[in-house]
Amino acid sequence: MNKLFTLTLALFLSGCVTSVKIPSLENGSQLKEGNGILLLSTGRNKSACDTCKTNWAGILPFITYQIYASADEDKYRKLATIPAETNGGINQLGPDNYGFIHAVELPEGNYLMEGIHGRNGNGMMIAAPGAFLFIPDFNSETNISYEFSISGGNINYIGEFITTDAIPENSSIYVSNSASRDKDFLYEKYPSLKRLPVLVQQLKNPNKTSNPTP
Repeated sequence: MNKLFTLTLALFLSGCVTSVKIPSLENGSQLKEGNGILLLSTGRNKSACDTCKTNWAGILPFITYQIYASADEDKYRKLATIPAETNGGINQLGPDNYGFIHAVELPEGNYLMEGIHGRNGNGMMIAAPGAFLFIPDFNSETNISYEFSISGGNINYIGEFITTDAIPENSSIYVSNSASRDKDFLYEKYPSLKRLPVLVQQLKNPNKTSNPTP
């Protein structure tokens, strides 16, 4: 039983590391020259609508976002992952949504953000009457994608992304502006960032003809 519990805990924690960790600031230094901060929040509605597609448990899916830097036309280089769960699974988005606030240091440039189903892990164990159940993490591709840019020396806020349906496309993601809340969260962790300008972007669907090429 102890071994099974240890496995359960390890699988759960593998998807719960924080995504608000900026290496140069963690080391007490300034942002690297030419770099900026990507700030966003991601999550899902806690209550799915009657006609929404849900998983076997009646909840909306986890969506993990992959961040790709634009290298050339239809060529991208993966630089970061925005996990579906962070902060030890403790919700940061209020009573109606379940999700988390993310901040990542990135070089200045153009980027593609693509969603995948799942928690970007191996799965998780849950307790059921008389047994433990392993729920695999399929990490399947979706049609969820956005383009944005990073301006060096700035906090680049791109929105709150809330999954409202399990159909894997942009129309299932409600994007809103929660910059005030997300900035306060970032400033609490890194007070020195208050000196940086905040740029709020209006995201657009990318005009691409293929999936990102590493």
